Amino acid sequence: MKKKQKQLSPFELEIEKFAKKYVDSEEYKKEDSRNKISVIFETFIQELSKVELNQHLDYEKSSQSKNLGHIEEQVISLFASGLPYQNIANAIKIIYEKEVSIAWISSVIDKVLPEIEKWKSQKIENFYPILYIDGMFFDVEENDVFVKKSLYLILAIDWQGYKKALGFWIKNSESANNWLDVLSELKTRGLEDVLIIPSDNLSGITQAIEAVFPQTDIQKCVVQQVRNSLLKVSYKDKKDFASDMKSIYQATNQESAMQNLNEFAKKWEQKYPSIIKSWYENFAELTTFFKYPNELRQAIYTTNPIKSVIKLIRQNTETNGEIQSVDDLSKITYLTLQNVSKKWQKQVGNWDIIKKQLEISFPNRLNNLKLN
Repeated sequence: MKKKQKQLSPFELEIEKFAKKYVDSEEYKKEDSRNKISVIFETFIQELSKVELNQHLDYEKSSQSKNLGHIEEQVISLFASGLPYQNIANAIKIIYEKEVSIAWISSVIDKVLPEIEKWKSQKIENFYPILYIDGMFFDVEENDVFVKKSLYLILAIDWQGYKKALGFWIKNSESANNWLDVLSELKTRGLEDVLIIPSDNLSGITQAIEAVFPQTDIQKCVVQQVRNSLLKVSYKDKKDFASDMKSIYQATNQESAMQNLNEFAKKWEQKYPSIIKSWYENFAELTTFFKYPNELRQAIYTTNPIKSVIKLIRQNTETNGEIQSVDDLSKITYLTLQNVSKKWQKQVGNWDIIKKQLEISFPNRLNNLKLN
């Protein structure tokens, strides 16, 4: 079967068109092979800047758009879109016909730092039915060397069914103490109760949730558990192993899932003991979703809603190149969250049904809250 071709975005089409035109040109054919890559890259940056501005800013040349304040807004917008400082400088020069330094661009983007602190300390609602929690490591420059920093992110679904980013935190590692600090901070900002927290199997997360929100149900991400399990399986076993593993998370209820896990263990434990151990250790929190009807199950069995946001942050940090400081990571994360949150104008799918299922599943706790 012929593989379906990916549909290119207008931006990708423009770049592809430029690349083909340049490679076919006499200028390219005359270039020494050692210089071709650098020539293409330098020309590409100029074209990239034009296309990015046309796509993201819908730029029209006018005296008003050359205003310094307007340029500053566009610098921040381009940074949020993933452009490195040098590309932003090139874009401003080409489109606005204005020379700007990297230091000036950096100072403009630094203006969002007070805004970030205000956003991270604002009051939040006293209740969210669902909180997605995730963390990811980034390489950040510190004292002239690159070190691992852990970005913690929390995304909520409110009682009306809308997504909302509650905050992000940058820590030196993943640990119960760090997660305890994060969740305690949410409580200080006004959060009193959460019904369900879907999370990856993060270090220390269970202990922290139990310490701050002891009534909350924890659902560890099934998709991540499956993915991590398969990473440790040899290629020749992968197909059979994956098929057998489905019997656990596709069971009809938690009791059947445990029976299927036992059968799964009999077949594979001798060859893959660490995988089987992980399934048993995390079984209760991997199968929390069995307590609920199908629509609610679909909303909590995976952390994909927050994974997609983490992916955007990762893409923007990679496009920007090396992360020069914790402040740079904060700025990229915050601006990415502000951009993506503009798209959260619709309720989560099947929310009216999920809401009724939550009301039936948690009657006492919901009766104690003033909810619309």
